[in-house]
Parts: sequence; structure tokens; C-alpha cells
Amino acid sequence: MNLQQEVETLIRARYPILYIVSVEETRVQNMVTEIAQRRQKKVFEWSYSTGIIPAGTSIQSQKHRNAATRDPITALDQVIEQVEPAIFLFKDFHPFLTKNNFAIVRKLKEIALHLKNSFKTVILVSPVMEIPTELEKEITLLNFPLPGRDDLAALLDRIIEDVKQFHQVKIDLDGTGRDRLLQAALGLTLGEAENVFAKIIVKDERLSAEDVNEVFAEKQQIIRKSGLLDYYATDESFENVGGLTILKEWLQKRAVAFTDQARAFGLPAPKGILMLGVQGCGKSLCAKAVSSLWQLPLLRFDMGKMFGSLVGSSEENVRRAIAVAESVAPAILWVDEIDKAFAGSQGSGATDGGTTARVFGTFLTWLSEKTAPVFVVATANDISQLPPELLRKGRLDEIFFVDLPGEQERAEIFRIHVARRKRDPKQFDLARLGAASKDFSGAEIEESINSALYDAFYASQELSTEHVLKAIGETVPLARTLGQLEPMLFRQTDWWLSSSANNQGLMLHSRGGLGNATFAMGEAGALDALLTLHPGPRQTFLTCEPHHLETMLRHFELEQRQTMIRMHVTESTFQPIDGPVRRLTAEDARAINRLYRSDGVPSFYSGRQIEDSIYFGAERDGELIAVAGTHVLSSASEIAVVGNVYTHARHRGQRYAQCTTSAVTELLLRSCRDVVLSVDPTNSPAVRAYQRLGYAEAARLIEGAATRRDATGGSALVRRALARLRGRGKGGEIVRIRAPQ
Repeated sequence: MNLQQEVETLIRARYPILYIVSVEETRVQNMVTEIAQRRQKKVFEWSYSTGIIPAGTSIQSQKHRNAATRDPITALDQVIEQVEPAIFLFKDFHPFLTKNNFAIVRKLKEIALHLKNSFKTVILVSPVMEIPTELEKEITLLNFPLPGRDDLAALLDRIIEDVKQFHQVKIDLDGTGRDRLLQAALGLTLGEAENVFAKIIVKDERLSAEDVNEVFAEKQQIIRKSGLLDYYATDESFENVGGLTILKEWLQKRAVAFTDQARAFGLPAPKGILMLGVQGCGKSLCAKAVSSLWQLPLLRFDMGKMFGSLVGSSEENVRRAIAVAESVAPAILWVDEIDKAFAGSQGSGATDGGTTARVFGTFLTWLSEKTAPVFVVATANDISQLPPELLRKGRLDEIFFVDLPGEQERAEIFRIHVARRKRDPKQFDLARLGAASKDFSGAEIEESINSALYDAFYASQELSTEHVLKAIGETVPLARTLGQLEPMLFRQTDWWLSSSANNQGLMLHSRGGLGNATFAMGEAGALDALLTLHPGPRQTFLTCEPHHLETMLRHFELEQRQTMIRMHVTESTFQPIDGPVRRLTAEDARAINRLYRSDGVPSFYSGRQIEDSIYFGAERDGELIAVAGTHVLSSASEIAVVGNVYTHARHRGQRYAQCTTSAVTELLLRSCRDVVLSVDPTNSPAVRAYQRLGYAEAARLIEGAATRRDATGGSALVRRALARLRGRGKGGEIVRIRAPQ
């Protein structure tokens, strides 16, 4: 049953007062007039400026006007005095239904009792709902929908027929073009659609499918008036997105999901996607490109605009923003950095009185229950910050992981950015650039092009491959520096970077509950300069590469030095092995410490450490006999280090270590792209066990307890002062990378 049939049924059933929420008074009046003609009833309309007049009376006509009926009480008396069957349409009556208008509210209640025994009906039409408590049982509320495709098609046909007499106006609409134009107009009122079609014809003297953007501009007005959503007019396309082939194919298949043919086929409108992964790899760019691909308006949902100071205002703002998005549907709703927006939802009760949790709940419910064709594109960097309720199927269609681009993808990204800067990509060695930019994100590739442009312009030269290669060499990518470790770990770490034309080096000095740790990477000369100026803690556990050893020995005394194999595994190479293991929790901390101490090694793990990490164990006769866990787990960087693998001496050689390591690795690979571990190369059984799980050797490292050679004394201070005076010649510019505030 459509709304017109429902209204007619309610009138026939003598419902006294109907309240229709709509901004389209003309459409409502036309519908009521049709019903009245079929039911042989008169129709009167009322507004505060005209009083009660016969429906359809011209605003210029003074005939039939009764100035006294402009008063709401007098107008309602006129309703009672009317003897013949009639429908009274009261326009914008909501200001008279507020608390201070008790006389009008009481009069309307008395009229409701009178109308139940007559053939008269009162219909209130208003853009907002205002129903006093006294009238809740007397009023029937109805929402008047925006015009559908058939209504807009009828309007378009009427306009085309009207302009046929003007030969200079060209109508260039085939079946597909007509469908695109009607699709874009969905969400407009009939008046707004008529205005925008007329504007296109007057402006261009033609009407075609290419005028879709003009229709979007009309929708932009609606969005701007709301003040809650941002409209993005984007010209980005997937031609400007390198790589991400699977995501592009998925979106391309759903580009026709909003057409009549799709509905006839039984296809549901797509709900949305979540793109998560590495920063600067094109997630936000894809959201903009979807808008161009599907020819739909792009709305940005800024969570910061939702929160208000008054109790309940934040939740109301979310509902209003959703209503605006649905009012211009079909549309794309872009929720950028959703992990930051809802990061505090689980602990919201203790921080903001539960406001974030309630806002998140409202958004989740809408995702599950929405029927309007609003496609949600959400982006995130840290999946660990997302509540699990958001990730289940049904709320979003798919979750895509956006990783660092591969070598061919990097070459394609270089081609795109070179072309956008009005250079011929054929003049550049793209394959060489792609190979040189290992671990670079798309954003870092773009910045290397920009940096190269500045260098070339300063040197009065044309941009070349060599300029870009130089910029690449001067950049340490975010993925390589691991600068995006968990913020808590970052604050416990000093990072020192040495950079010159020929050398780059990075030193990490970490302070943690397990003791000091120092990690070195890069060129030996740059590391030598760093350690000369900033040697770090006196006692530390050092990890470096073999070619660093000579430099390290000049600065440290190494005890228990040992070569280790760093092995890594990815989702594509992982070979899981099932076994009788279970996930360990905080309650298992005492059992874990007891197992580690069985070999004479001190162990003081707390329940919180176990809970914040991933540990699996194997038991026999109720006793924990094997365990494997994590040294480092950074969901933000999608990197994890497996460690603390231990089996009780009585149970070794029975694959317990392999089974627990497999369980830990399998869980880590759900949120991390790389999982690594270190193993003694002389421990052949362990190496083979890890290889059977799919781990492969990535590098050789040297580890050992290190003591600084020049811990104190005037000579060390003098030497460092001289190094500064020499301009840090060993390593060039030396800077400290500080933790984000």
C-alpha cells in the first residue's frame, strides 16, 4: 500500500486528524485533491497568511477570503461549522502546537472528538514534527516520501514535451543517459528537480546525461544547509590510483547496482566497504575515485562535527546527518579515519559519560538496518582500535587491506604522478624508480616527485630520473623506520637519524620493563657518527647486522655475542599445523613464569603483559608444558615479532613448540602483514620446524649484551664536542625523531 492509498483508507475510516511531515506542500495538496475528488468531498486549505480558502485559490485572488480565519481558533471553529463532507489542509500549523498554545491544543482535541462522527478530516502539513502530549492519541503521523523514479520520469517527460517548441534546445537522452539523469535526481524534491532541469536547459540549451554534475550541485545546496556533512566535488578517478586491482574490480562490478536492471534482477544495493592498512597508500583517494566511477555525490562524515556540549545533542546530530545523507541518496558516505572516530567507544562510560558509545551504537544500528542506497566507504589504519561489532558481515559488504605497493605498482604510481605534472612518463626510467623505492607508500612516492621538482627548478634543469632517484635516496620511508610503532612504545624509545649524501643510519635506544635495548640499521659510517654523539645507555642489549660489527666494537664491549637468523612469514607462505593448544590469558601468568623458571631463567611476567600480547600454550595433565608468545605486536604497522618460545625439558621433541608457534602466527597474520622471529642457526631442529610453518630466512643479525666503552669521563665529552665542531662529518645531518604529542 502506497501513501496515497493509506491516506485515503484513513479518511474513509474517519480518522480525525492526520499529520503529514513533508516540505512538499504542493505534492501533498495534489494528492489530497485527487482523493477528495474520488470521495466527492470539498478541499479547503489554511495558512496563517490566507486563512481558510478553497484549495487551489490563487494567491492574488481576494475572493472567498475571510481574514478572521487567519486566527487558528477561528479557523478551527470554521471546521466545526462546515456541514458538507470536506478535507481541511492546514499548512505549517506546528508553531501553534507548542506548549504555550494550550488553548489551540485544547480546541484541536475537542475537534478530534467531533470529527469522529462526521465526514470531515483535518490534515496538518509541516516540514517538522510537533505533536503535544495531549494530542498523541488523536493524531496519526505519516511521512511523505520524496519523489521516486517514476515521479521524476513523469516530470522529465513533461519538461521535454514543453521544450519541443523551442528548436534551439537539444534533447540528447538515450535509455542509459535518461537512467543516469534520473538516478542523479533521486533525493531531490519535485520542485528542486524541476528547477535544476530548467537551469540546465537555460544554461546549455540542451539536456543530456553529461549534465549529472549540475544535478549534484543542487544536492550540494541541501548538504550545505544541514551544516553536518561536507560535500566533496572530486575529479579523481581510478586512472589516478596505482595498483589495488582487486578493489577496483570489486567496485567496477557494483557500478551498475543502482540501476533499474539491477533491481529487476534482484540485486540489493551495496552497503559499503572498510579499507584498512598502511598510511599514505591511497585509501582516501579510492573513496574519491568511487564517486567518479559510480557518478554519485560524495559526502564526508566528520565525526568531530557530531559532538555537541548538550546532553543528547551528539546523538541527535548523528541522526540528522544520516537523515541528510539518505535524503540525497543514492550517495556515497565517506567516513575517514573511523578508527580514530570511535577509538574510545569501549571505555566511553568512564571518559565522556557514554556519549561516544551511544553515537557509535546509533551509527552501527543504521549500518545494519538502512534501506536507503547510501554506500559507506570507511577508512582506518589501526584495526585494533575498531570494535568487533563493526567488522561483522551485514554491516559492511567487504573489508579490504591496503598494503604497501609492489614494485610494478610503484612504477605505475610514478607514471601517474609524472603525468599529472605535465611530463612525459616515457622520458623516465619508471622500472628503475619502482625498484629504488622499496617500502615507499603512494604518498611518499608523490613527495619524492615534489622534492625532485624543487631540486630541478633550483638548478634550472628539467626534471629527470636522476633527480627523482636522488630524492628517493634522501627519504627513509615510514615502513622502514618503524616510526609508527605503538605510541606507548614510541615514547619509551629514542630515535636518532644520521643522513648525508652518501650515508644514512638509524639508531634506536629503547627503555622497557625487560631492560634497555639498542637496534642499529643503515650504513656503518652513519652509525659511527650517531654513536659518537649519542651513544645511548651504558648497559643495553644490542642488535645489529654483520657489516655493523666492526663499528659496534669501537663503541661497545659485546658479551655472549651470537649470530641469529631473522625469519619471516606472510599470509601467502604460512603453513599452519594443528595441535592441542589454547590461548593464554592473564590468569595463566603464574603458570607461564613457573614454566620459564624451570630452566633457571628469572621470569616476572604480569597478567597485564599476557593480556596485551598474544600467547598460546600446551598442557599435559593440567600442567603448562609449552608456550609461545610475542615480543612486539604493532597493529598500526602490521608487524609482529614472535618470541618467548619455550618447551619444558621433559617434553621437547614432540612438536609442542611448533604447534604453539603456529597458533600465535595464525592469529597475528589476521592483522599483520609480516610476522618475524629470530632463531639460533645452530639449533637445526628449531630452524626446520619454523621452515615447515612457512618461515624463511630474511637476514642474519648479531645480538649480545653490550657495555659502552666510554661511559663516563672527560675524554668522552671532549671527543663528542670535537665531533660537533667537525660538522658531524662522519654522518652528515643528525636529528632526533621525537614521539608524537
